[in-house]
Amino acid sequence: MDRLEQLLTKGYCLFNSDLDMAIESYNLALVLDGRNIEALNGLGCAYLSKCRPKEAISHFRDSLSIRDDIDTRTYLGRAHLMMGDLDGSATQYQSILEVYPKDVLALVGVGDVHRALGCLDEAVGFYNESLEGYLSYAGYLPGRERWGIRSAKNLGIAESLGRIQAYRGLVFAYSHKGEPWNAFVAALRYKFAEAKDSLCSLLRRFSL
Repeated sequence: MDRLEQLLTKGYCLFNSDLDMAIESYNLALVLDGRNIEALNGLGCAYLSKCRPKEAISHFRDSLSIRDDIDTRTYLGRAHLMMGDLDGSATQYQSILEVYPKDVLALVGVGDVHRALGCLDEAVGFYNESLEGYLSYAGYLPGRERWGIRSAKNLGIAESLGRIQAYRGLVFAYSHKGEPWNAFVAALRYKFAEAKDSLCSLLRRFSL
């Protein structure tokens, strides 16, 4: 494993435990390769996790200038949403859905945009559509991996993440629509999906 790969792997491993150290590793990786997509997206996601979307957007845009990628657009859509730029967020998600109409994370993202606009019926529709298609997630194509995912053992991460986000969105939407039973069912499914994802993450940590 060369120095660049060591820094990228270190950034990935530190992501959930020490964001500042992860950011340092990704920045060092960019010193070695200023056009490295994984380092740019890793930095963007780290800044998203630190609730610094403006900095995240800068890195995601740099990444897109090198290669237009469905995953980077997903992250960029989330960053614009966090900034309160609903039009910018919707633009990124819609650009994905034009190519991959059943993309799970893009459907959830559009649902989040509608939820932020107060269009709860539309939000519920997009969340449910994403849940119907998560097992056939369109983002995984041969030879195309999400940043930080290094083996076929990790396929399914996006489906799990999208499903959790969809259930969380449904809890909010149903609660504000005055449908407590539907909100309760969605909350149970959210907790189950979250617990399953935590277990899978633990197993992946010992199987990479």
